[in-house]
Amino acid sequence: MKNHSAVIWQLTDMKRGHDRQTIGLTNALSKLIALKTHIVSVESFRLSKLLRRGFSPIQGLPSPHLIIGAGHQCQNALIKAKKIVGGLSICLMKPSLPRNWFDLCIIPEHDKASPRQNTIETIGVLNPITPKVVSSLNTGVILIGGPSRHHSWDASDLLKQIRVIIEANPDVTWTITSSRRTPSDTAALIAADHQLFDKFCPIESVPLDWINNILESCGNIWVTADSVSMIFEALSTRAKVGIIRIPAKRLNRISSIASDLQKKGWICQNTSMTEIKRPYLNEAHRCAIAIVTRWPNLTTSNM
Repeated sequence: MKNHSAVIWQLTDMKRGHDRQTIGLTNALSKLIALKTHIVSVESFRLSKLLRRGFSPIQGLPSPHLIIGAGHQCQNALIKAKKIVGGLSICLMKPSLPRNWFDLCIIPEHDKASPRQNTIETIGVLNPITPKVVSSLNTGVILIGGPSRHHSWDASDLLKQIRVIIEANPDVTWTITSSRRTPSDTAALIAADHQLFDKFCPIESVPLDWINNILESCGNIWVTADSVSMIFEALSTRAKVGIIRIPAKRLNRISSIASDLQKKGWICQNTSMTEIKRPYLNEAHRCAIAIVTRWPNLTTSNM
């Protein structure tokens, strides 16, 4: 059997958070096996397009060994791609469709999925952060999310908390950044605040890999409680991590994540960023090992 690179179709719905999950897994796989990754839009698999012109790897894409997608829009695309061109489908979420329609589902433990042979449970969602030795304990980043189905929003209280964090850590050089969910009026308040404006880097103004670089190199990270993916990205670094309070609309599996992490002792509970002991997550690497163990012939020609 001749070895060659595994072909991965990485489905995208153009949502940054979903893409960071698939990138995290493909990056981890690339450290274990030779692979070639192709970005494929879920738009390619909409029924109207399939009926009008069909879909074929003749578009220049080789048939995939693995098809990976995150987010609800990717579910149907995963199934259609597998049916049309073959390959193994990997769904990075608890699907709303039957789980046995996918070859593998990678599901965060807070989604409380029942155990299945085709399921891997993870601590939080996957991400492309690689744990490294912190280069500077005197740097910090504050990650701001926004209102969601689970959290409301109080911009005034948010800014008060940010000021307290910065004042309690005068030796730390802080950077504040937003996300696609951050309300424009909240960003405007930060940009106009005389204590904060010179520390603010809106997410729209930075390159795609900027957030990876700053998270992997800084010593202190604060994240708003609504931002589940960013919380677990922070916990995948060597930094001290704190969570900024955001009012919950109701108590449920998502809104209780921050308090659950506090009970575990994984996050700082005061603004002085006291040193704590916690595991450094690298769930993408763990899942990549599980995948190549599950399908050891992934890069052979008869797969």
